Amino acid sequence: MATESGTTQDQSDMQQLGIEQKLNRNFSIYTLLGFALLIGNNWVYALIGNGVSLQNGGPAGGIWMLCVVLCGMLAVTLCIAEQTSMHPSSGGPYVWVGIHLPGRWGKCISYVVGWLTFLGWQAGMAGTCFLTGEQIRGLIALISSSYKPAPMHSTLLCISVATFAIIWNTLLAKYLPYGEGLMIIPYMMVFVAFLSVLIVMGPKSDATEIFLEFKDPSGWGNTAVATMVGMIAPILTMGSGDATTHLAEEVKNASQSNPKATIIGFLTNSLGALSMSIVLFLRQGNDYAALIGTPYGQPWIQTLVDATGSEPIAAAMLGLVCVLLLVTRGLDLYFSCRVPH
Repeated sequence: MATESGTTQDQSDMQQLGIEQKLNRNFSIYTLLGFALLIGNNWVYALIGNGVSLQNGGPAGGIWMLCVVLCGMLAVTLCIAEQTSMHPSSGGPYVWVGIHLPGRWGKCISYVVGWLTFLGWQAGMAGTCFLTGEQIRGLIALISSSYKPAPMHSTLLCISVATFAIIWNTLLAKYLPYGEGLMIIPYMMVFVAFLSVLIVMGPKSDATEIFLEFKDPSGWGNTAVATMVGMIAPILTMGSGDATTHLAEEVKNASQSNPKATIIGFLTNSLGALSMSIVLFLRQGNDYAALIGTPYGQPWIQTLVDATGSEPIAAAMLGLVCVLLLVTRGLDLYFSCRVPH
């Protein structure tokens, strides 16, 4: 079956890399940007990581560590964009290592980087499926007051989410490029809805405490250590920055479209994550013990219930987040399948 090989520049890039065009170039810069926003889903992960920050460093630790991570990820993103503009390959890092290192060292280190990328994807996919399952557990707890959570529920939900991703990528993969552009609109609408509800209806917190007082509720014995431990939440928030790289062989005019989508997607997601994180901390109130010990399992869900004053409304909004997370899991598997290709 013939493949859509893209522009003359795309064909030249593939010849230069010595790679045969096997995938159709169905993505444009706009659908790729939609992919970057949805795969990042950063403002949603800012909500999920809220509980980790509250227990390790407090709100101040969460906000300032997010700023540190953003600066670091900006440098990484610019490097990725530069490499993609020169060598637009779905393999990404392990291909670039093989190109830039001389002789046998290039092959050896490329092999190592390839396996690290693969293992990172495996761990990341399992972890994000688990987190998605935890949000679904929170939704169940909101809907049914008689629900009693058990550890096995987390495992079963994690497996269910992963199964959904597999089914989507086997039966609906051909529709993905068309759905990306359409999903940008509801994605942004849900983001604006969450911000509006929190700003207008959320209980106010002390701004000085939020930005300047670092805390150690977990008992690490040192606020600096607690804050560094809490950095895992911002790192989770800003993951998947290299996702668009692995679609380089499915994008028209990849050497230009891919770097642009990577940088614009990162800047947009960073703004969304930072604004959501700050607004959430400023509209959570000051009873952190109640937030951490919430029966819903996630402090941000308790904040949503407190802000709306209604469990059904909070459940509806949480349901939208779960849909976005399920979409992201399907995209995770989609782009990760391109790594070994």
